[in-house]
Amino acid sequence: MKTVRWLLAALLVIAALSGCRLLLGEATLRVVNSSTEDIFTVYISPSYESNWGSDWLVGSIPADGGYRDFPDIIACDYDVWLRSTTYDWTFMNIELNRNSLVTITAF
Repeated sequence: MKTVRWLLAALLVIAALSGCRLLLGEATLRVVNSSTEDIFTVYISPSYESNWGSDWLVGSIPADGGYRDFPDIIACDYDVWLRSTTYDWTFMNIELNRNSLVTITAF
């Protein structure tokens, strides 16, 4: 019983320090491309991080209404950076909550 309490306490500390709501579940981020160019790069990073990390996109998101879902993202506040050949879009502090679908649109 003590081990379970220590494990739960450790998870709560990790969640508090990470800035994410680990115990609140996962969400889906949908990126909709309403621009006239394909999107080739999608970076999704917790807002508290100082760098973007790796590109999440495999392939591209077609122009004029194409979209891509990024499921199973831990509930947290995120920054998202999208890139096409000509344009960059940055969305800051997007709040993803448990079992939510959040849609961002590039114009």
